[in-house]
Amino acid sequence: MCDHIRTEMIGLHLKKCLLCNHEMLVCLDRHRSTECSEYVEFRISMSPSGVSYPRCDKHFELAYQRYLETEAKYGMSSSVAPAWFDESDAGERWNDDY
Repeated sequence: MCDHIRTEMIGLHLKKCLLCNHEMLVCLDRHRSTECSEYVEFRISMSPSGVSYPRCDKHFELAYQRYLETEAKYGMSSSVAPAWFDESDAGERWNDDY
C-alpha cells in the first residue's frame, strides 16, 4: 500500500504520487498557518458565485466561520439594507441586480 509521501504538483489544485501515480486534490488554503486535515474535496463557495473549491475539512470549517462572521457584521445576503448603508455614498441601491 502506498503512503503517498513522494508527490509532485501537476496542476493548481492537483498532485500526483510519484510511486503509484494516484492523483489527489490539494487544499486551496494549504498555505495558511494551520495544517490541513487529511480529506480534501470540492466544496461549494459561500459566495453567490456558486464556484466550488478544493478544501480540507478543517479549512472549510474555518471558511464557513469567516462567512458567518462577515454575514453577521455586514448582512450581505439580506434583501434589506443594514442601518450603516447609505445609497447616496456611491449612487447604488442595496438590492441592485447587475
